[in-house]
Amino acid sequence: MPRIPYLPDADPENGEFADLIQAIRLKRGGQLLHIDRILMHSQPLIKGWAAYLGAVRNDLELDALYRELAILTVSARNNTAYEWHYHKTPFLNAGGNDHQYQALEQPLNARDNSKLFDPVERAVITLALEMTDQPQASEDTVHAARAVLGSDKQVVELVALIAAYNMVSRVINTLDIEIE
Repeated sequence: MPRIPYLPDADPENGEFADLIQAIRLKRGGQLLHIDRILMHSQPLIKGWAAYLGAVRNDLELDALYRELAILTVSARNNTAYEWHYHKTPFLNAGGNDHQYQALEQPLNARDNSKLFDPVERAVITLALEMTDQPQASEDTVHAARAVLGSDKQVVELVALIAAYNMVSRVINTLDIEIE
């Protein structure tokens, strides 16, 4: 049971807000998710959330596999079943596999698994772990990510994505948002 009640999956009266909710609903295949129905408590929040996380998920140069790998690492480390559940399919669609997905349930072990994860993937996992477990990643970890990702832009995007999904995990976990 969530700590704040879900709002109904109905169109709000406000025109601009109604358009935003309809756009979110369409993106979700016609129905709002529980997280949407919690965020609807604050129009400015859901508007900013949709814009920012939409850009983080869809508009970055960073490869989709690395985005999803980082999201799953954060989700596993923060024990966020909601994100873990919803990001399996995007991870597999981006080129991940079931063995990797299962290994990511224990991200500390996955970080060192050179049979399942290549050097770039291990650098992504390491950065996600460090940023999730402490306020900042080490110089060595950032340097390793820069060395394998190939551009500073991708490193900045990865750092911002990891930070964003730590925020998502904390909102989901603190408000006890349930999987539909």
